[in-house]
Amino acid sequence: MPLTGEVPEEADEQAREDGRIVLAHGEAIGHAHAIVEQGVRFFREDGASAGLLSVPGGGA
Repeated sequence: MPLTGEVPEEADEQAREDGRIVLAHGEAIGHAHAIVEQGVRFFREDGASAGLLSVPGGGA
């Protein structure tokens, strides 16, 4: 669903880990749910479990 507007001031852009945007780390076997596509940005407020994903060109 496309969203318009600004990213909330409280949300910080999350740094990539080994070139990936990690959305969540797996608990049982050490895997990660991650995005490798360049140009994608992920914002999250401190302590929040959800975040805002910015995909260039409006596609996913």
